[in-house]
Amino acid sequence: MKRRIVSSIFLVVFLNLLIKPFWILGIDRGVQNAVGTESYGLYFALFNFSLLFNILLDLGITNFNNRNIAQHHQLLSKHLAGISILRLLLAVLYFFIGLGLAFILGYELSSIYILIHLLINQFLASFILYVRSNLSGLHLFKTDAVFSILDRIIMILICGLMLWGDIENFNINIERFIWAQSIAYVLVLIAVFIAVIRKSSVIQWYVSKAFFVMILKKSFPYALLILLMNFYFRSDSVLIERLLPNGDFQAGLYAQSFRLLDAAGMFGYLFAGILLPVFSRQLKLKQDVGDMVRIGTILLIAPLLVLVSLVITYRYELLDLLYHQTHQEAVDVLLLLMLALIPFSLNYISGTLLTAAGHLRKMNILTFSVTLLNILLNLVFIPIYGIVGAGIVALFTQVLMATLLFRRAILDHKIERMKQIAFKLLLFAILCGGVCFFLKITLGNPLLAGISSGILCTVLLFPLGLVRLKDIIRFINEKQA
Repeated sequence: MKRRIVSSIFLVVFLNLLIKPFWILGIDRGVQNAVGTESYGLYFALFNFSLLFNILLDLGITNFNNRNIAQHHQLLSKHLAGISILRLLLAVLYFFIGLGLAFILGYELSSIYILIHLLINQFLASFILYVRSNLSGLHLFKTDAVFSILDRIIMILICGLMLWGDIENFNINIERFIWAQSIAYVLVLIAVFIAVIRKSSVIQWYVSKAFFVMILKKSFPYALLILLMNFYFRSDSVLIERLLPNGDFQAGLYAQSFRLLDAAGMFGYLFAGILLPVFSRQLKLKQDVGDMVRIGTILLIAPLLVLVSLVITYRYELLDLLYHQTHQEAVDVLLLLMLALIPFSLNYISGTLLTAAGHLRKMNILTFSVTLLNILLNLVFIPIYGIVGAGIVALFTQVLMATLLFRRAILDHKIERMKQIAFKLLLFAILCGGVCFFLKITLGNPLLAGISSGILCTVLLFPLGLVRLKDIIRFINEKQA
């Protein structure tokens, strides 16, 4: 089981490393450079606004379904039909609340038009995630991995033509950028639905009030958790656009750094997608989850520590390379958000375990407290310190949330040897930072120093005992057997 899970994790990470960084740092960044910081800043704020309430499209059904199908494969056909119809009904509620709040906040009609299209895209993306949760619930991780990148591949092809194809009357703008996303989502939704239907028996479509009520009751704690997490992770960009003078431009500057956090943070999300059904299955069978927690923590955090060290060391050079226009505030925000990446990613490990165990009441209490604190601090810090204030609040609340959540998970499940792993990862982080700083000074050439730093930091994993050569050899031998 462990060999299968680790190989699935490596496949998911490999495929997403091939595609998603190019989407975020190539296409998404290229769009911002092409349309300008202010225009992209408005899009970025509206996009995050559409995410704040996207839980209304799901109400925790995806996480519930992932856990439920992992434990009860035979329910796939029944739940696929009923839940699909329920999600269509929830979409009406999502559009009503989203547009209503936008009018209350005073968005102009031009912004409302963009928002409507973004709300449609959120519906499509959310539906894809639900249908994919059936694949991961069935432990079809490799099939799910392919679908996790397919939409981005289609978007890259369409947007790449607009950015670099030099086709007459087919240049990039925000509206066409959003349309490209819509086309990709529709195509992937059709494909993934076909893949899931092939794994199920005959599907009978029906409308059942009793079934809807049952699903909503069971999924509501998940819905509340995701709503709260969206607020404390996404509300800062909305508040920046609404609270600061020239808010569109300031949100665009914040997006320059936030994009890198979002790109690196996706790996935690991918880990969670694999670990949730695994933890759920292990807990149902009363198996020890300690090994998977330790393996998941090392596999996720160790590579991110190398990445964080490199980005912080070369943050000035990186932003100059990526954008036509940037400011010192964006550089400062990048430092803060990269530091926040580690606790943010840890939350995916501990949060997934607590979710699989059904300890949602504890998580909701913690998340509500941190979310409230996050919004209050942003309301104070953003008007005073601008986007740097938002970065400070993000770092503080992520560290606080990770500390509380991981402690809860370790205590609840009596996971041993985490202190040793934490000490080794801390030592690894210090050594990585030292290596990157030293080689930057001595080698001079940023590209050569960056590559050398990455190689040396990776080698350090072995003497620290975070990765053992005998485990790799055994893993390869088992795979070939």
